Amino acid sequence: MEIRLVNTPFFARGIAFGDLVRVRPDHERRELVFEEFTAESGHSAIRIVFIGDAERPAVEARLCEAGCSWESAGQFGSLVAVDIPPTVDYGELRSWLVGKVDAGSVEIQESALSQVHRRQLAS
Repeated sequence: MEIRLVNTPFFARGIAFGDLVRVRPDHERRELVFEEFTAESGHSAIRIVFIGDAERPAVEARLCEAGCSWESAGQFGSLVAVDIPPTVDYGELRSWLVGKVDAGSVEIQESALSQVHRRQLAS
């Protein structure tokens, strides 16, 4: 069965919001199990871990300004999963985020970069 992701994955690598993936039902566990990636949506996904809360409002404001959305999980309060739409200039946003990494206020992980965003970084 093929489905389109309608949220940003927290822990899966290589998939992002809107991507098409193939899954199979696991009736014993009553859940769908990922089998394979089938098509890219153009969205990218990154994870941000906040080192303290001082920079969180500035980072969230910058993400909002760029047109990104994000989710946080209650049990992992310092972790956010960020959706980066294909219309976002990821090269510019990434440079800004790397400045926050260099300052020691966040850590980032690029969990799925679309072809659109990889091309932006290559140029």
